Amino acid sequence: MKLRAWMLLRHIGQLRDFNADPDSPLYGKADLQKITLVGHSRGGQAVAMAADREQWFADDASLPRASDYRIVSVAAIAPTDTVVDGKQARLRDVSYLTLQGASDADINDFFGDRQYMRATFATDGAGQAGSAFKASLYIEGANHGQFNESWGRRDSSLPAGLFLRKPALPGEEQRRIAKVYLTAFLEATLLQDDAYKPLFEDYRSASAYLPATRYVSRYESGDFRAWVRFDDEDADFAMPGAGIAGIASAGVTAEVAEALDRQRRGKGTHGLSLQWTNGGEYTMTWEKALPTGASDAGNALLSFSMADLSRDLQVQGGPGVSGFAHSHRPHGRERRLFGAAAGGFRVAAAAFSRFNHPVGHA
Repeated sequence: MKLRAWMLLRHIGQLRDFNADPDSPLYGKADLQKITLVGHSRGGQAVAMAADREQWFADDASLPRASDYRIVSVAAIAPTDTVVDGKQARLRDVSYLTLQGASDADINDFFGDRQYMRATFATDGAGQAGSAFKASLYIEGANHGQFNESWGRRDSSLPAGLFLRKPALPGEEQRRIAKVYLTAFLEATLLQDDAYKPLFEDYRSASAYLPATRYVSRYESGDFRAWVRFDDEDADFAMPGAGIAGIASAGVTAEVAEALDRQRRGKGTHGLSLQWTNGGEYTMTWEKALPTGASDAGNALLSFSMADLSRDLQVQGGPGVSGFAHSHRPHGRERRLFGAAAGGFRVAAAAFSRFNHPVGHA
């Protein structure tokens, strides 16, 4: 993995030399201040590592100087996310896009989602952070290999590949999704064309160009300001963040918990987990009217998000019978919610959706 990232940086150095050489056909044709790195699978992790070069290559004189170029954006298709030399890439003020197929039998967890959480932006919105953003797309029926034309429908070599279910999406349609998103990403980040950003905010804005399947998308712009993420080392339900207090009513169990992937492994980010049986309340209060760097001017919105984890609660159905609660309605069962971000207005818990609310309104 480290070698892949190193080779990417060496290629940037070679392009720099070609760009400065009057005898090169590439002379004067490259803008090295506008670079996007794109990678698939292990390459998807390598491009993020190259964009965070100081962690691994700070003293490598064979690489181009960081001042010679600027990586504006990084796109990762079904990336890995392994620890290299005890470290993982952290992107700062660099736009990030990741795509993942739900039928991926090689990278069968959404590891790009972890890198998404490790992409951050300056709170003052200065420089590139003001226009940067991060986005992810999870695609039903897409596998690992069909994002390119070479790897095919089987995500495992023979004979194991014979026993894998074929992906529901044809290869042409899976690559069309990648083409639409990558093209829009380059237009938005390299050419600063904001007309493409609605695609990342809501995939339905480009439904005419996308195959008919189910998608789950996430988006966060560089000017987003979090009130609380629950990721502070000493965060708990009573004090989830600086200047923020939380109170759980009787009958409600509240705790800050790490988000888990489908293998029940920690994802490195946290949220507030709430459990109850017969109803209750959890109230958060803030010392400040707005988080640091935020403004209530213009079209500012307060976003509150939560998810239903009831399906993760094992229930007993009688002697020798057990299962999982899948219902979105309590029906007397224990209800559990997980909030990755929270706002300061009341929302019906049964909605389980994303809410946008004008700042300053009840």
